[in-house]
Amino acid sequence: MKKIFCLLTILLIILALSLGCSSKAVKHRITEVKADPNQLKARTFLLDYKAEQIDQRAFHYYSNGLIYEGMGDLPAAAENYEDALAYYPESYQIAYSLAEIYYRMYQPEKALRVLEKMIPRDVEVFRLSAACFRMLNDYISAQKSYHNIIKLDPDNIEAYTFLSDIYRARNHLDSTIWAFENMARIRSDDPRIWHQLGRFQTQKKDYENAKESFRKSLELDHSQENFLSYIGLGELYEITDRVDTAETIYKEGLEVDPTNPLILRLLISLNINRDSLTRALPYSRQLVAVAPENYPEKRRLGAIYYRLDSLDKADTIFTELVESGDVYGMNHFYLGLIDTRLGNIEDARDEFELLTQLEDSLYIGWINLGLAYRNLDQPEKEIETYKKGLNALQSEEGVDNILFALGSAYERLKNYEEAKATFELLLEHFPDNAQALNYLGYMLADQNLELDYAKELISRAIELIPENAAFLDSYGWVNFRQGNLDEALKYLKRAVELDSDPIIFDHLGDAYKAKGKNKQAREWWQKALELDPENTAIKEKLGF
Repeated sequence: MKKIFCLLTILLIILALSLGCSSKAVKHRITEVKADPNQLKARTFLLDYKAEQIDQRAFHYYSNGLIYEGMGDLPAAAENYEDALAYYPESYQIAYSLAEIYYRMYQPEKALRVLEKMIPRDVEVFRLSAACFRMLNDYISAQKSYHNIIKLDPDNIEAYTFLSDIYRARNHLDSTIWAFENMARIRSDDPRIWHQLGRFQTQKKDYENAKESFRKSLELDHSQENFLSYIGLGELYEITDRVDTAETIYKEGLEVDPTNPLILRLLISLNINRDSLTRALPYSRQLVAVAPENYPEKRRLGAIYYRLDSLDKADTIFTELVESGDVYGMNHFYLGLIDTRLGNIEDARDEFELLTQLEDSLYIGWINLGLAYRNLDQPEKEIETYKKGLNALQSEEGVDNILFALGSAYERLKNYEEAKATFELLLEHFPDNAQALNYLGYMLADQNLELDYAKELISRAIELIPENAAFLDSYGWVNFRQGNLDEALKYLKRAVELDSDPIIFDHLGDAYKAKGKNKQAREWWQKALELDPENTAIKEKLGF
């Protein structure tokens, strides 16, 4: 009771101050000034002794409502505001107080029924209406309310802010940009608004305006707190193929935030994409220093070292990852590649074996394990490995690669029947695999088998990749086998223009020999021997 008495006392003092001093006696009725719609200020209690008198009971219930609202008893406040409004239904202030209490009580429908009758329908009425519509998830009606606010107050940033949220949720990109443009107009000194505007302009592919927005954001705040604007601007220059400028922007961001992992990643990726690993390396090292427990970044650093032929450093990184418990197949993939490069084939085999155990659906593990067996001169195990890999794969990704490796393994064993069946299976599932078309066609032509079929296969490969020297050589060779020497010379000459390969040179020499042009034949055989000096077949042709 003491709390209620204190609140009532405070309220009466406030009301007295609002009413001002008066020598008139308090009568049965008091008045509320009718405010002009353009001047009315919401949540201001407007009672005095001017104009016509109103029933004092409206004042009584409204006062009680304020007390209950101050105590946090919203249902009691609502009940008293309802009674007050019943005695004075044209009161803006009482109606607004009631609508606001309904909203706070999560009864937006009741609030809206009150708000719809209110006069004037000013900014505060539309603001509360919009909040109620949002509570009801009626964003179309909320949108209309915010537009009504803007008609009354074109610089109302709250309305543009909520509109931007509504438009963004509904994927209305142009309208979202319009809202942010107005927010930027009103708060031109807010770097966050310019940043967001730049993001949406980028999404619209309005790159030049997006650049300008990010620049304005950075002009207002070029600290590390605004590092995302450096990233946004840098990415725009990457998109527009101005990679050097993008790198400059990222470096500026790195100067203000030297340990920012996102900027470091962008600098690494940018330089990897333009095949500049030496420039990517220092950023990769810096990122690993910043986040030593970030295993993916350590793996990327190891891969960069491997590609830069720093095999010892790469080996150290991947070995440390394995020893630290990083159970990830790519660690063993790179360790296997390193061992292969160093000639440690048995160690490479063991690493690739671990890779297939950890990630049996990763086709490159099976391919490299098979190649290790090939290097160990164990062709049967190579073939067995490819078959196991085909059974392990869970999708079509890599199936063509393993079938190609299997078919070529059969061909090297001179098991042409199995090789042919394997390549035909590959082409059944991947009919546009140009390499397989050419391999099978050339294998048949080289064995002088099914030449029309071989020619058809190679022709399809050339249709897919017209300027491939190997394919042109194969087509020339199948024509040679068929006795079409002029056609053979035509395609073999095109092939030697595209590639310096001893096999192509040898084939061209054979074609000239068959045409009776012995001098030209010896010239091309000699060129082939220079590239392949241990080739006994060519030596015999030259009489060595």
